[in-house]
Amino acid sequence: MAGIKATFIKTITAAGLLLSSALAFAQSMPNLTPEQIEQFQNLPPAQQQLIARQYGIDLEQLRQQQMQQQQQQEDTQTNIYPRGTQFDEMGNPIFPTEIKNLFEQEDQELKRFGADLFANEPRSYTPVKDIPIPAHYLVGPGDVINVVLFGKQDNKYELEVTQDGSILIPKLGPVQVAGLTYTETKDVVRARIKEQMIGVEAAVSLGELRAIQVFVVGEAYRPGSYTISSLSTITQALVAAGGVSEIGSVRDIQIKRAGKTVVSFDLYDLLIDGNAVDDLVLQSGDVVHIPPVDQLVTVKGDVVRPAIYELKGEKSLQQVLALAGGMKASAFKEQVIIERVAQSDRQLLTANYATEAGRNQAVMDGDIIDVKTTAGVPSNSVTLVGAVTRPGNYAWYDGFSINDLIRSVNMDLLPEADLSYGIVVRESNAQRDIEVLQFDLAKAISQPNSDADIALSPRDFVVVFSSYEQQSESELTINKLTLTEEEREQEKRLELMKQYEMHFVQQLMVDEQSEAERQAELERQRESLSSLFVQGEQNEQEEVEYTEFSRHRLLEPILMKLRSQSRLGSTAQLVFVDGEVRYPGIYPLPINGNVKDLVLAAGGLKESAYLKRAEISRVEIMGEEADVDYVTFNLANAMAGDIDQALQGRDRLNILRIPQWQENYQVEIGGEVRFPGSYSIRRGDTLSELIERAGGLTDYAMVEGAVFTREVIKEQERERMRRLARDLQHEVVTNSITNTTQANNLSYNEMRNLLRDLTSVDPVGRMVIDLPSILANRADQDIQLRDGDYLHVPTQQNSINIIGEVQFASAHRYKDGMTVDDYIRMSGGLKGKADEERIYVIKADGSVQQRESSWFAVTHSQLEPGDTIVVPLDAQYIDNLNLWTSATQIVYQISVAIAAIAGL
Repeated sequence: MAGIKATFIKTITAAGLLLSSALAFAQSMPNLTPEQIEQFQNLPPAQQQLIARQYGIDLEQLRQQQMQQQQQQEDTQTNIYPRGTQFDEMGNPIFPTEIKNLFEQEDQELKRFGADLFANEPRSYTPVKDIPIPAHYLVGPGDVINVVLFGKQDNKYELEVTQDGSILIPKLGPVQVAGLTYTETKDVVRARIKEQMIGVEAAVSLGELRAIQVFVVGEAYRPGSYTISSLSTITQALVAAGGVSEIGSVRDIQIKRAGKTVVSFDLYDLLIDGNAVDDLVLQSGDVVHIPPVDQLVTVKGDVVRPAIYELKGEKSLQQVLALAGGMKASAFKEQVIIERVAQSDRQLLTANYATEAGRNQAVMDGDIIDVKTTAGVPSNSVTLVGAVTRPGNYAWYDGFSINDLIRSVNMDLLPEADLSYGIVVRESNAQRDIEVLQFDLAKAISQPNSDADIALSPRDFVVVFSSYEQQSESELTINKLTLTEEEREQEKRLELMKQYEMHFVQQLMVDEQSEAERQAELERQRESLSSLFVQGEQNEQEEVEYTEFSRHRLLEPILMKLRSQSRLGSTAQLVFVDGEVRYPGIYPLPINGNVKDLVLAAGGLKESAYLKRAEISRVEIMGEEADVDYVTFNLANAMAGDIDQALQGRDRLNILRIPQWQENYQVEIGGEVRFPGSYSIRRGDTLSELIERAGGLTDYAMVEGAVFTREVIKEQERERMRRLARDLQHEVVTNSITNTTQANNLSYNEMRNLLRDLTSVDPVGRMVIDLPSILANRADQDIQLRDGDYLHVPTQQNSINIIGEVQFASAHRYKDGMTVDDYIRMSGGLKGKADEERIYVIKADGSVQQRESSWFAVTHSQLEPGDTIVVPLDAQYIDNLNLWTSATQIVYQISVAIAAIAGL
């Protein structure tokens, strides 16, 4: 009873939200885009204040939002992002690089080899410190020489090389060092000190290095003048300039000094071989010249480094593939595809890399070399899939059977594996048509070399199914009871992570239309399968979440293949089973398959199956016409193996139900009856018989206010509310298009909230009955019971309820002679938004009495104890949405029914 009261409160709250949301819906403010905010800011202050008052905009909040956007844009400008990073209108990266890389496909666009070396934007010059100085380093102006004296006197000097190339040692005078190597400089300084300062030794080292200026020109990412360390090499200058541009060469980088080319640097020597011999140390005034790229080829497929490569002397296929690191072990060497543009025509060449001629195949500028992968499934393998612990490919050998592949129930199979049904999918001809063999998995494991232990062939697929078809069934296994608290928390975290990943992947999908078309095509294929067996319009089935290894999931591609390979003169090897089996549906017809095989494939017989008779509907081709023949047989004998009832393609097996069989149907009766509770019923039982079994009614029962609910009616009410919500949404859209004065007040989000308020109300499924006539033994008023029916007989009431648009909605004591108008005045009168023309009364038995022309002149006999007066909201206050009249009427009728059940 407490739960029913809570439901009543929830329903009344939803009704209130429905009406209050409708009012807010009409007064909603449009959402402002950044462009609209910018336009608003450009208006004069007087117009800004006028518009702000009209739409309820907070000017101060709007200014703060603009300042935050500007701050975010300034922060973005100070950050360094990889090349090609895209930003939204707020200045933020579209999504993190590491997440993007996680979801990128392997067939992403290839880049030039070595491009990652210069992926980041160039940074400003940072002096190079704490590195070993080579002996051949030439000292020059700007370098700092550290001199430490020890012996008769100790001292330390930091001496900078002056513009004339000398250092000035205190008390000794200048020493010329410019043009000397680092080793020569140390020797000269030590010798000078030893010569002029007796008993004093010196330690000489280089301190801070000088900065030099070089020019990076040509096809650099950012050509210009750069200040770098005097020990910087060619590659460090390239990094400072951001590398080469999209059309720059990386294999012929020229260093020009005093008008002459000193060295031509090939970056591939460093990247591929680690050879830095030509990575020359630059001097001040050097020019790093990057010419345009000359020849490019694309290498993709099964190679070590798929990329775009620049050619420099490579002429043959072998030399080009060497740049890409060579082929992988899985590469198909016999057919390397070369796509080439020659004489304004695109051509394809095939090279056999296993031969000398193929390796020496000439390669030209612009070629696209595609190295294919060897077939994924080994030719001498058997594939195991489904509810097994170690799915995958297994080596086949002569005599290999099911028992060799699956030896133990506990070690090789998952706990939910179905031990009574497994199949082998085998290619039957050169056209790769398939055939299916069925076996008993438990027998194959326990009895090697039996008829169930099928000998396997190369490229066979062995499929093991789950004994649970729906996800809800698998979640109720006894194994779940053995989980520790930590393991349960881990399962929750994994489920949340799975939901997050699915949501993120959906956000990354850009081609939603093509995905919808793919799903529609898959649904059409499923319907084509059903059309083989089922004729006429089918009832819409409830959407079910299937387990990963269910028959529905694992059999679907097999059924599609069998359906597609049926040709003229051959019948699709598919059969259908319906009726009293665990999993009715379409199944592949195994070789020499019979009725017993099909029943086991469908999960076995239900308890309600009729064993003395079953029926097969079979299509027979008689000349140029097709006719349906019916074959009846004893199901018990077929399952025992006494008869071999064979099946043919497109047969339909119907397992009958035991006559007069029914499940355990339950109904409930509550309220003012002597023995309330749940009762089991049989078909044909009536409501009067149920009341008699419950001991009849108490002396306090209010017979006229009995509430009778039925599950079927509840579903009808739920569907009616869904349909009403769709119609209301259509009316809202129509009004927003045709009524320009009110369309601006419509907010999509508030419309969704309004519709959610309507659809969130739980229907009751009340059926209006005449209980007094039923108790008077009037057979025409009595009703037969169904599973899930509920009768509630409330306690006698002496009140009139009033709800809706009145000043104070409440219950009033029933007084003989009072009219509807009297009770409205007792509730404070009508509100301004009340619809006076549509006031109605919900009688205690659930029937509705609409307003008549003489409404306020009605006699007191038209109002009875337990009645409810409803004052609805005027639809004009919610943009003339007339459907809200029906919506609020449904909500109020449900509220009154719940109130009656709760005994309020």
